[in-house]
Amino acid sequence: MAAAVATCVSADLGTLVTGPIASQSSSKVVPPLLAEPAVGSEIGARGGNSPVRLRVGLVGEFGVGNIGNNASAAEVIRRIRLDFGDRVVVELISRGAERAEQLFGVRALPMKSDEHVQDRGFARLTRQIKDAVHLLRAAGRYDVVIVPGTGLLEAEVSGGSTGIMNALAVVSLAAMVTHRPLIWIGVGSGRLRTVSARFVTRVAAKGARRRSYRDSLSMTEVVGSTRQTSGDVLSRDVVFGRPINDRVELPVATGDFVVAVGAIDLPKRAARGLSMEATRARYVTNLARVCDLLLEEGAHLRFVLGDEADLAITEQVRSEIWSTADAGARQPLVETHSFDGLERAIAGADVVLASRYHTILAASLVYRPVIALSHSPKDDQLMLQLRATEYCFGAFDFDPDLVVSAVKSARIGHELISAQFEEICTAHHDIVENDWLVVRTILEDALSRGLR
Repeated sequence: MAAAVATCVSADLGTLVTGPIASQSSSKVVPPLLAEPAVGSEIGARGGNSPVRLRVGLVGEFGVGNIGNNASAAEVIRRIRLDFGDRVVVELISRGAERAEQLFGVRALPMKSDEHVQDRGFARLTRQIKDAVHLLRAAGRYDVVIVPGTGLLEAEVSGGSTGIMNALAVVSLAAMVTHRPLIWIGVGSGRLRTVSARFVTRVAAKGARRRSYRDSLSMTEVVGSTRQTSGDVLSRDVVFGRPINDRVELPVATGDFVVAVGAIDLPKRAARGLSMEATRARYVTNLARVCDLLLEEGAHLRFVLGDEADLAITEQVRSEIWSTADAGARQPLVETHSFDGLERAIAGADVVLASRYHTILAASLVYRPVIALSHSPKDDQLMLQLRATEYCFGAFDFDPDLVVSAVKSARIGHELISAQFEEICTAHHDIVENDWLVVRTILEDALSRGLR
């Protein structure tokens, strides 16, 4: 059987890629996602004739290769610019600040005092204190601080709090000390099973004037940890708020059966009775088996990346796919640098098979049937919101034959599924829109008060 083989194109830059895909952290020039308007003598300038009256800081993990995180920040920046123009200047507090600054075209402050230092023992404790002081000062620069979605409250596999959770707690303390608004928009949380995770979450939430969540699990977990409900609202993922009219134009069907495949660099978790290495190996083998079966059904495969971290495991899957094609021939991998690029890559497929949360979300936004190989409760929650739980399988123990059957079923029912996704995504967009109206009111109030 001849495998379906095609060229690989960058969905953002249009460059032809004929060999193995290089890491996206290479020296390729990636255009800024958003450009900061000129204000005063520099970004965020105050005084003189500058019209800027408010400085807003967005906190998160941007510019680290995760397309969904970048899309969340981009959406909030877009809304601020649309509603306030140059009356508000936006900056970032982020890991990988240098790259985030290049991607967004705005000033980005590092989350740590030195992101390149890895200390141990007593030196690590000293560094953590120094980092906390640095972050307190950084967050204190702003009139308003916003957490623009993403799963920042997902605890470690061990159940303990993560570095970003600790950072949110510090930002919360800064908001309480300065008495300035801290806002969460569509934030995601995992299950908070340990005392440390619940304590850090409680501190992180305490300073937030308004907290909205992307799904009911996130809200339940945080509210359960904080034991308070004032200011808590169930919303949807920030990315659902992207302009409906600006979404990619759906291509005309070509007659080929195209399946977009998005693997994920599995978190450090082990399936029951297996080591982490064995769990990862089984995921790769099972996903490769799914691809083999789809090729036998005459499908054309299109591999996509939702995060740079997924490149290695995607290449492992591709290398295991049985093929009678010429030696060295590979299934196509579409290299994406933005959420727009991911949508464009997915829009040309009949069905999407994905493990990463925002790849699943991107499929729904372009109304493509999606089969989720869920690696986390957030994936389950998203498929529940999309009313597509029958197409959700566990990433750690899925049966390849059942997944292929689901793909074929989704292909048959694609028109109904597409209509369903269009209805649901429109409703989710409206929920995010209403959430933003409250945030906008807070920003308008901050502007009227002239905090600085």
